[in-house]
Amino acid sequence: MVRNAGPAGWRPQGRSRRNGDGDEPPAKDRSIVDAGLKALAFDSGPPVVYDEPAATYERASDEHGRLAVSAATNRLGLGDKIRLIPGHCDPTVNLYDWYVCVCGNRVEQVWPITGRGDVY
Repeated sequence: MVRNAGPAGWRPQGRSRRNGDGDEPPAKDRSIVDAGLKALAFDSGPPVVYDEPAATYERASDEHGRLAVSAATNRLGLGDKIRLIPGHCDPTVNLYDWYVCVCGNRVEQVWPITGRGDVY
């Protein structure tokens, strides 16, 4: 599933790279990521796991999230970087100072989030 597909080579907007991490013991049916409620907006649903099609983001705490992963396809290891596509990009972008534009695993541009935290 891909949300917000962009023009000519640009893939989904709002992907976040996160490392496998956490205090839960290892298991073949789950992975822990360091992207929770403080890193992603959940008002339109959980993020989609872009790099592991068999994984679903099933639970979030403030700092971490738990992915449900089929044991037969679990390719995620400790410290692996994954990309998450937020369910709602606007409030997710507002959590960060910079928007990093990546094309083909290469950083093309970095845009400041100038309205971050502004309240009218």
